[in-house]
Amino acid sequence: MREQEGGRFVEGGYLVVFEDFSGEPIPEEQPAFFQLRFSDGNRDSGWCDVPFSVGDDSRIAAMLEQDRGLEMECRSILPQLNGIASETSNLPGLCSLTAELNNMSGEEIQKYKVLLEAARPESVGMAFRIAEILDRYDIALECADPAAYGWQCVEDNCKFNGYDSLRDFIDYAGFGAAMLHDDGYMATRYGALYMNIMAQSILAGPNTVSSGACYCGRTEGYPTFVCWDTDAQNVWLELGEHFLYSEPAGDFSYYQQICEDWGMRHCATQADYEQIIEGLGAQPYDKVMAEEQDQGFGGMEGMC
Repeated sequence: MREQEGGRFVEGGYLVVFEDFSGEPIPEEQPAFFQLRFSDGNRDSGWCDVPFSVGDDSRIAAMLEQDRGLEMECRSILPQLNGIASETSNLPGLCSLTAELNNMSGEEIQKYKVLLEAARPESVGMAFRIAEILDRYDIALECADPAAYGWQCVEDNCKFNGYDSLRDFIDYAGFGAAMLHDDGYMATRYGALYMNIMAQSILAGPNTVSSGACYCGRTEGYPTFVCWDTDAQNVWLELGEHFLYSEPAGDFSYYQQICEDWGMRHCATQADYEQIIEGLGAQPYDKVMAEEQDQGFGGMEGMC
């Protein structure tokens, strides 16, 4: 019936077009990604777009000047970011995140929604971090519908030899979700996220163990973390990017690729984890740096 009507299931309902729109086109206007509201028992700023207009900025500044304990509400056109900021101390980060989102293309926003759906960030800082390194994630936007993916897999790989009626009994959605998982993807309603090292890192569970910053010959001396998700029993290498950003600007994709090439490896026990660290020749970074300075090699440049 849906196919006959040309309808579409959407979150919370069902959409069908009864007639074509023939009036004047609605002018395109980019809505604000965030709106904030400040209030107490006596005053209410109303909803204000971020960044604030000149009038809103001065009015809200005056309210904050009088009372630092104002209650702040946050809403977003990206549903995963509704309520992500609740304190006035979040304002600088929220403005930075807004600027980052305003510079994205429509396709990049769609990619960002995939990551938000998968990671469910709980802080402005985490949401900004995802936006900042968006290009390091592999997203398949065409895989937003597991049923369509399952149907395509069946069409590409199955021969029914005349038993075409079998098609009516296939759970395409379930089969598609299973195939996406087998192909290394996590399905979301906005697209599929390929579970590479970066994705594994951002989705790591609460029981993830980190070696701390290590000197690792495999990454040619750059600070590297050996990470172990004990629930998923996976281990991977992750660059110590907060170290890297303190260095002069450069392209670290080469070192990131080294981590990608090392891959995701199975690690079931503490003994396995220690064996992997030993096999990498990983040593505490601070200790190696101190030894290098004592010997007069001058830090990272001398190490490389």
